[in-house]
Amino acid sequence: MVRISALISGTVRIWSHGGAGLVRGGETVVNAPGSGARVVERLSETSETLSAYISPHLFDAVATPAGGPCAAQLTPRRLEHFS
Repeated sequence: MVRISALISGTVRIWSHGGAGLVRGGETVVNAPGSGARVVERLSETSETLSAYISPHLFDAVATPAGGPCAAQLTPRRLEHFS
């Protein structure tokens, strides 16, 4: 599954693929099938996250015609300022 997680509020430190990074409220993390970032430290008293799990076939059917990558081409990334 492709996991898209939006951090609505708060700040966390995540670990994925041998590296750590900060994710702040308003940022989104996209995980390829078979990979997943995990929260290793919560840096705010509270946080809210909204995650969607999408089948690779559905992701490809929507993303590829719009010029985006297919699920197999995804690399761990953080997207700032979702809307």
